[in-house]
Amino acid sequence: LLQSIRQLKNLEKLEPKIWVFFGIDKKYEANIASISENFDFAVISLVDFPKLKPFDLSKSSMDGFVRGSKVMSLGFPASSRVALTEEESMINLINKSEGKVVQDYFQKNDFEYVLKSGEISVMKNKDEYGTIIEHSAAISSGNSGGPLVDSNGLVVGINTWYNENGEQNYFSILISEIRSEIEKLNLNISWK
Repeated sequence: LLQSIRQLKNLEKLEPKIWVFFGIDKKYEANIASISENFDFAVISLVDFPKLKPFDLSKSSMDGFVRGSKVMSLGFPASSRVALTEEESMINLINKSEGKVVQDYFQKNDFEYVLKSGEISVMKNKDEYGTIIEHSAAISSGNSGGPLVDSNGLVVGINTWYNENGEQNYFSILISEIRSEIEKLNLNISWK
């Protein structure tokens, strides 16, 4: 019990930080700008935004999309993975015990970008989320929060969850629903 209390006192000295990675060597500190009360997301702002071209969310719409339209899910699913072998489990344990910087808690392949192709199965209205896109572009835990893009690279949805019953059904919230929610948060955001 004494050790636990001492550890808790040490935790009081810690300042939690949010990091956004662009590969293992490029990390940027971020702050939470706002947390949605209706959706499972937070808007974050980078302290020093890198000179990168972000996804254009202003032109995204589902006009003309029908069942069978091609889509792709993007993300970093390895970053939330569970060790697949005992050796990998030991490497993870060593990295976590010896970690000095946030990158020490990950493996290089955690930062490998994954793209999965699929098609829109159906779009439906869910009261709690608005319009949901059901599709076959595989997502997993590390893809949640990542974009669902059309064949032109426009973001049409945000990957949210998948069916865990063995069916290959994946779900994204329509980007216009996310944009509307962000606008309700009264943040100073312009849609380019």
